[in-house]
Order: sequence, then structure tokens, then C-alpha cells
Amino acid sequence: MGIGGGALIAPLARSFVGGWVAARIGSRPILLAVIVGGISTIGGFMLLLARGPLPGWMQMEAMFGFSALPFHLVVAGTAGWICKNSKKRRAARATPA
Repeated sequence: MGIGGGALIAPLARSFVGGWVAARIGSRPILLAVIVGGISTIGGFMLLLARGPLPGWMQMEAMFGFSALPFHLVVAGTAGWICKNSKKRRAARATPA
């Protein structure tokens, strides 16, 4: 995979895990997950505008540029959707027939 794949997977994993945790804690899972994805998108945008030398993995993420930024929202929203559906399944299993 090398440094390039890890530079793209790590920020998206951050968005996924953050979105999943927010969805798990809150009462509106998808909305909270997308908010986390939005914050990650803003952080990625700030990285693109950063001045000065960046570590190698950050340079690789910045090289992907704006094309990778919308994926933060998609990945975090997917995590919220997964968590919402798992909450429904757990509630259905807990309800006696």
C-alpha cells in the first residue's frame, strides 16, 4: 500500500470512526455523523491551505487535493447509517414477540 494509500485511508478512517461514535452516542445518528464528516472536511481543506513544510503523509493527502474532501462526508454518513440500522436491529431483538 505504501505511504500513498495510508495517507488517504487514515483521514477517511478518522471520519468513519468519528461519525460512528457520534451516531452511537447521539439521538440523531446520521445528522451527527455528517457533522463530524463536515468538520473533517474543513480540517482537510485547512490542510490544503497550510503554509510551510508538511510531513510526508500530510503532503500525500494534500496532493489528492479537493478530490478527496467530499469522501469525508460520504464515509461519515455511511458510518451514521450503519449505526442507525444496528440500533434498530438491536431494538428489534430486545423486544419480546
